[in-house]
Amino acid sequence: MKKTILWTVVCLGTLMGTASAQMVNTIKITLPFDASVGGVTLPAGDYTISDLQDDGASSVLRIFGPDGKSVLALAMEVVAPKNRPVSDEAKVVLKQTEAGYQIETIWLAGREIGYEFFK
Repeated sequence: MKKTILWTVVCLGTLMGTASAQMVNTIKITLPFDASVGGVTLPAGDYTISDLQDDGASSVLRIFGPDGKSVLALAMEVVAPKNRPVSDEAKVVLKQTEAGYQIETIWLAGREIGYEFFK
């Protein structure tokens, strides 16, 4: 039986830019471990995530790394469970798999919504 461990990492994330009705234009996060998203492994470090397209149900996000390179990832906007407190900082949920860590969800600072990445 495969064990799955969820790591919730409080990032040094702050909201940057202006918020639209359902999302935020840009956020900053810190990955403490190498983690994959959209089939690409991102090294541990600081990243900026911005929204390229939002159709109301899903978003195309661009993840900029410290080296200036970027990755596109498709994510679905999700609403936090009622028992999850709203945080003042952006949070990243990493899922540990046999292949390493995957970015599972990013929760927005001060909001009850986040992004769940398509596998």
